[in-house]
Amino acid sequence: MATISHIGWLLIPAITLLLGLVLLIFQSASEGLASRVLEISTTACGLISLIIGELGRKRSRVNMLRFFMVASSIAVSLLMFCAIRKGSGFMAAKSPSFWETILALPEVALAVVGLMFHLFIIGYTVHLIANMSVPKRAS
Repeated sequence: MATISHIGWLLIPAITLLLGLVLLIFQSASEGLASRVLEISTTACGLISLIIGELGRKRSRVNMLRFFMVASSIAVSLLMFCAIRKGSGFMAAKSPSFWETILALPEVALAVVGLMFHLFIIGYTVHLIANMSVPKRAS
């Protein structure tokens, strides 16, 4: 039976990525899909790397966990870049309306929550890899 940490390891980041993907697709319907291609593809890659990481954790595959660490770090970094870029471009506007401000908040909040859980997951994955590594023989 899975413990809370094993369930949360996949569930919480997957929910934040899925919510972000739904939010991006919803917003891209009004803005145009071409302006959101980077965010949508990065979110999809983050979901795929999360699945690879979960498979690596369940099957004790160090290489899959290492791939997960690199791919998910790149995905989270790109998502944070996109959120910051959108926020800085949004703040540069002379007078954003109240509703534009409200609609921008969930995307930034999901990026920050995703970053916090990603830091936890990377630490957890490093710990798993250290426990899976073959100990070196003493000379």
